[in-house]
Amino acid sequence: MLNRVFVTGAYGVGKSTLCKLIAQKSKFSHLKASELIYSYLKQTPPRNKQVSDVQYNQKILIQAFAMQKELHPNCLLEGHMCLLDKNGEIQKIPFNVFKELELAAIVIVTRNVVSVRQGLLERDQIAYDPRLLKKIQCLELIRAKEFSQKEKIPLLQIDLDKTVSYTHLRAHETRRHL
Repeated sequence: MLNRVFVTGAYGVGKSTLCKLIAQKSKFSHLKASELIYSYLKQTPPRNKQVSDVQYNQKILIQAFAMQKELHPNCLLEGHMCLLDKNGEIQKIPFNVFKELELAAIVIVTRNVVSVRQGLLERDQIAYDPRLLKKIQCLELIRAKEFSQKEKIPLLQIDLDKTVSYTHLRAHETRRHL
C-alpha cells in the first residue's frame, strides 16, 4: 500500500522543518515539489515564490514525481495547493494534479502569519504583506478541506502555534497523526 502524504501550507509556515522531523523518525521520505520541478527543469527556483507558468509547473511536477514513485512509496510530498503567479496573484492548483499524485492523506500546516512573515523576512529577505500571507493560508486550508472531502482521504491540520512545537515533536506523536 502506498502512503503518499501531501504536506501543504502557506510559504514559510514550517512545512520543511516538520517534514524533516517526521522523516527522521519514521519510514517516510521527504520530497519537495519545488525541488522536483526545478531539478527536472534544471533551473533555480525563484526566490520571490512567483511562478511564471503555474499550469506548466504542475505538469512537470506530475512527470518528476512519477519518476520518484517507486523509490519513495512512503513519502511526505511538501508543496502547495495554490501558488503566486508571475503577477503576484494567487492561483489555485487544479485538483486533478493532486489526484494524479495518488495521495493517501493531506496535512495542512498553519501558523500565525506575523510569525510566518518574520521567518520569510529572515530566510528570503522578502517582506510579504501579512494580508497576502493570511489569504494564501486561508485558501490553502479551504482547498485542502475540499480535496480531502472530494477524494475521501484523511486531512490533518497542524497549527504550529497551538498543536506542536518543533522542540517537542516526538516520533510517537508524529506516527499517531499520520
